[in-house]
Amino acid sequence: MTYLTSSFRVLAILISLSASVLSYAQVIHTDVVFSGTFGGSTVDGFTYTTPTGSEVWAGFANEDVSLYPLSFSDSGEITFTGATAGGDVDMYFRFEYNPYPDTEPSFVTASVTVSGTVETSYSVDIPAQGDNTFSSFLLYVTTLDAPVTLTNMTVSSSSIADPCADVTCPEGQECVDGECVVVMGGPMVSAPIPPARDPGDVISIYSDAYADVVIDDFDFGLCGFSPSVAEEMVAGNPTQRYLGEGCQGISFENNRIDASAFTHLHFDFYTDETYVIDKVFNLKLVDWAGNETEVGATGLEVNFNAGTNPAMTAGSWVSVDVDITVFGPLVIGNLTTSDLAQIHITSNLSNAWYDNLYLYKGESLLETCNDGVMNQDETGIDCGGVMCPACEDEVGITDLKLEFEVYPNPASDKISLSNVPSHYSYNIYNSVGRKLMSGLNTESVDISSLMSGMYFIEIIGGDNFNTVSFIKH
Repeated sequence: MTYLTSSFRVLAILISLSASVLSYAQVIHTDVVFSGTFGGSTVDGFTYTTPTGSEVWAGFANEDVSLYPLSFSDSGEITFTGATAGGDVDMYFRFEYNPYPDTEPSFVTASVTVSGTVETSYSVDIPAQGDNTFSSFLLYVTTLDAPVTLTNMTVSSSSIADPCADVTCPEGQECVDGECVVVMGGPMVSAPIPPARDPGDVISIYSDAYADVVIDDFDFGLCGFSPSVAEEMVAGNPTQRYLGEGCQGISFENNRIDASAFTHLHFDFYTDETYVIDKVFNLKLVDWAGNETEVGATGLEVNFNAGTNPAMTAGSWVSVDVDITVFGPLVIGNLTTSDLAQIHITSNLSNAWYDNLYLYKGESLLETCNDGVMNQDETGIDCGGVMCPACEDEVGITDLKLEFEVYPNPASDKISLSNVPSHYSYNIYNSVGRKLMSGLNTESVDISSLMSGMYFIEIIGGDNFNTVSFIKH
């Protein structure tokens, strides 16, 4: 992805800035592609098809997080070169506040018809959208069974004021979203040593503890950036540093992996960014379904952020150990893993480190209360949660965690909370940590205004707090 601007680089974040958007110049984003498919659509390189039998909402998503957020306070334009197999193909674009379900505000462009086999230039106007920003860019091809090839795509948007442009921080601090925060630096200790397992029970992508599979390309330029990671030594242990370029692609398409018998995905994560409430670090296991190319590929996504369990935290290693056989707060997409060809990592973090990325089958062997890492449902290092002793400054949390429940779950209009005093307050967050609702009455919470999806409700009262997930139908 190339940025052409006379002012400054667009911040690579998924969640839009809460401050008012100030426009100073146009930003031209080039080489835009739609690599994500949903609802039965297919993509082959730059050719997009919506087959008969697809869902009515089938389409294509731009997955390059470095593109976002987009502002059109002074209008904008989409340009591209298009061609078809011979007939006419109708299509349109949609911009959303965030990926589903947190999509509003959103807007849809005018439909455009691409005609003929000769490559032709097209443009679509984007009307001014005020202070709204958008972190989801979708393509919909409405003519069924009609492939359309789109290349040289650009998006012209309004630049967003850098909140740190006029902020000078003292030594040892850096500006984040307009405020000076302490610079923590990278990890001083290595990631936890994985438990001993039978070699046949592990598929290791990156770890010194196990034999790694043959990798074709550990950084194949998924978003056009190179490099997006770099190997560093942390306390004598090789560790991957994520360089904040939006995404990383790991390819082993010439050495496909059948992980259908494997039950868990594991990785160890570290970041030195002190503000992580709107940050994400997501991994997608990409299954090519026996095809020679990514046409028809599906993805099992593990979405890790400040609202998940375990939660993203700054300044300490977090061990993420996820059951990938069922959908849950961290797992979405398609559970098929019989023909894995790639792993996609997407993140809006500027600095992160990871190690011990592997799949395994069998029970978790993590001794989470004595490993020096905040993982699973711990609220501090080796303390808090259901299994570990309460942290010294969190007296009373354990009892609350054991008893606090949301019902009904899933729910459509209202949820009730068991064993929570009525004077406690609550906050409701979406899956990427954005607060959507808050209130004081915990006996009955109206969720009718929420879109369908997974959410987290946080209960706070005195020194006690806890967070659990629920599903809105």
